[in-house]
Amino acid sequence: MKTGSQADLIRELKSEHGISCSRNAISKLVIANDPKIVKTPKNKIKIEESCELLVANNFGSRTGPHKPKEEPAPETIDPEIEKKFEDNDDGEEGEGIPPLLESNRMIAYQKARKAKVEADILNEKTIMIDEVTDKSFNLWRQVRDGIQAIKDRCSLKLEAAKTTHEIEQILHEETNRILSSIVSGYETMDDDSLKKKLAKRLTS
Repeated sequence: MKTGSQADLIRELKSEHGISCSRNAISKLVIANDPKIVKTPKNKIKIEESCELLVANNFGSRTGPHKPKEEPAPETIDPEIEKKFEDNDDGEEGEGIPPLLESNRMIAYQKARKAKVEADILNEKTIMIDEVTDKSFNLWRQVRDGIQAIKDRCSLKLEAAKTTHEIEQILHEETNRILSSIVSGYETMDDDSLKKKLAKRLTS
């Protein structure tokens, strides 16, 4: 019978059983009077008996070649099962989309959407929101400044006007000047043409 200290037990586990463990782990077992640590009446550790009990209880970690953990295969849904959940050609509803299928579809949609946005930016079909925000602000600031300046620009003309028609004509001409500075020829455009012109102004 071989007896020894905690260090002797650790060396025995390492050399004879290929098991690695820390001094702290063994010490905790000793302090707790764990039955896997077999002792003599003089409080020496019985090395062989203790090793057998520790090995039998899968104590410590093996020092052999490490095998990388295999990643689980992604969950898939059989095409026949998927078809069961979809609406049929007669317009009848299926049994509802199962959570896994719905999740896979959402992931695929998000990837496709991201790819499209990246392609649009590359092809200059999409611009950054900050750029549009800055251009919109500058555009409407121009309109605001023009409206606020009407009084100063037109006060003398309005005082000299003799009829209501002349006053309306002065205000109409000034308003037309302000709006034409934003989109020239706006008064002759339909809504669709005006939208395209504004969009071009904000994205060019």
